[in-house]
Amino acid sequence: MARSKIRSVKLTASSILEVVVSMVVIVMVLGIAMMIYTNVMRLSLSERRLRAQVRLQQAMLELEHPLSYGAKEDNNEDWTIEKDILPYEGNARLQEVHLVLYDERHEKISEIRKIVINNEDK
Repeated sequence: MARSKIRSVKLTASSILEVVVSMVVIVMVLGIAMMIYTNVMRLSLSERRLRAQVRLQQAMLELEHPLSYGAKEDNNEDWTIEKDILPYEGNARLQEVHLVLYDERHEKISEIRKIVINNEDK
């Protein structure tokens, strides 16, 4: 039988300091990557935001004329719409309508602002 020679090769080991430094660098890179990922996901145009914009457009169309000034709130199971109607730059015929849609945790999902002409004579 042929015997194979086992050669022993001496490997240099890493010190504990090098291991700790490399782990810190890896954790920092992963942390930065997670922050970038969460920001991209939070700011992306999701189906939820699109549905919220459609709901605000519907709420804008459903407003009664003439509009009464002031702030109102419309609650639903999933949404809360805040309506704020103000005179536009002091003009009695123009009104600024500001609608904001919040989710159940009261986080702002979408908002819309429009200038509306008041056709009613005062």
